[in-house]
Amino acid sequence: PTHPLTYQSLPLPTASRGEPLFLDGDGGRLNDNDASKAPLVMYAWGKLIVVREINLSGNNSTFSTSSTNTGPSGALSTSASGFIYRGHSAPVTAAKFDPREHKIHGLRRRSWQTPHLGVQSRGTSSRTRGASPSGYPNRDNSWDFEGKRIVVVGDGMQSPESAKVIQWDTGVKCGDLGAHSRKKGSSCAFKPNRPMRIATGGSEDASVFFHKGPPFQRIVGDGVVSEKCHERGAVHSLRYNKDGSMLASVGTDGSVCFYEGKGMGLIQRLEKVHQSSIFACAWNRGGRHLLTCGADGFVRLLDAKSGTVVHEWDVVTSQLLGQEKGEKVPLGAMLLGCTFIEGDVPVAVGFNGQIALLPMPSSVGLESAANALDKTWIITYWASGAHAYPYFF
Repeated sequence: PTHPLTYQSLPLPTASRGEPLFLDGDGGRLNDNDASKAPLVMYAWGKLIVVREINLSGNNSTFSTSSTNTGPSGALSTSASGFIYRGHSAPVTAAKFDPREHKIHGLRRRSWQTPHLGVQSRGTSSRTRGASPSGYPNRDNSWDFEGKRIVVVGDGMQSPESAKVIQWDTGVKCGDLGAHSRKKGSSCAFKPNRPMRIATGGSEDASVFFHKGPPFQRIVGDGVVSEKCHERGAVHSLRYNKDGSMLASVGTDGSVCFYEGKGMGLIQRLEKVHQSSIFACAWNRGGRHLLTCGADGFVRLLDAKSGTVVHEWDVVTSQLLGQEKGEKVPLGAMLLGCTFIEGDVPVAVGFNGQIALLPMPSSVGLESAANALDKTWIITYWASGAHAYPYFF
C-alpha cells in the first residue's frame, strides 16, 4: 500500500475534569495468581474499553525498546499489548472484571465475555439493558462475588432511582436501593462474601447508603450504620477490601472513612489525607493498605489498622521531567484514578491520561512486584512527525 501501517498502540484513558476515573487492575481469572501472565489494567477510552498488559519484567513487547522509535532523553519507546472492546454505542464510564468468570461489565449497559484476549468477545446488551437507573450517565458498577449480580449507580434524573442491582444475565431487579439527593449516585461497592451488602455513595449529599439482601433494601434506623461521615460534596469512591471486613470511602472533603464490612459502623475517619478532593481509592491484595489519589497530584498509601499514611508519591514532579514545580498543581496532573494491578503494583492516572507505575519502597513492609522499580514510570505518548509513539520516562 501507499501508506503502510507502521505502528499500532493502545490509547490512554479518557478523563473528565472533576470526575473520578475508575480503573480495574484485578484481572479476575484472566491472570489471577498466575505469574506467567502479565498484569492487566482496564479502563475506558471514549466508546472503547481497553484491557492493557503491563509487564514489569521487560520480557515482552510491552516494555521492549524499539530501534526505530526512540523518545527524548533516552526514554523507552514501547509497543503495548492488550485488547480493545468496540461494542458500545455510547461513551463508557466504567468497566469491571467479574471475579469468578471471564466476563466484563462495562457502562453503558453491556456485559461481554473474554475467553482470552486474542478473540473478539460477544456482547449481551439486551440482558443488561435494565441496569441503568435511567437513560442518563452511569458512574460506577460492581459485581457480586458469585458473578451473578451487578449494581450500578448514576444520575437518576427523571427516574426515582439513583442505583439499581440486577441479575446480569436476565436484567431482573434484585431489590430496591436507596435514592441519593437529587437522584445522583457516584460510586458503589458489593461486599465480596456473605452476608451480602451493597454500599452506594451520593454525588451531592456526602452520604453512603448501606443495603442488605437479597432482595436488597436500605438499612436505616438501627443506630449502628454510619451514613453521614463526610462533611460535604461527593463520595467519589467506595471499595471493599478482599475479605469484606472493611469498606473505605473517599470524597470531596479530602477525608478517608473506614467502615466495618458487615455491620457498616464507622471504624475511623482520617481528615485531610489530601489537600483537596480525593477521587479514587483501591485496596491491596492483603486488604490492609489503601491507595488514594487526589487533585493535589499526590498518591498516598494508608495503613487501615493504624490509620496512618505510610508512604506518598509526588506524581506531579515525575511528570514535569525536571521542570520547576509551581505553587499550583498543573491541570493535567490532577490524579483521578488509581488501582493495584497483579503483584500489588500501584498505578495512578491523571487528567492528562498518563499512566503512572509507582515504585514500592521496601521500608513500607508490603511485598510487591513494584519493589524492583527504581522510580515512577510514566506511560505517555511522544509525537514524531505525523506519528505518536508510547514511551516510558
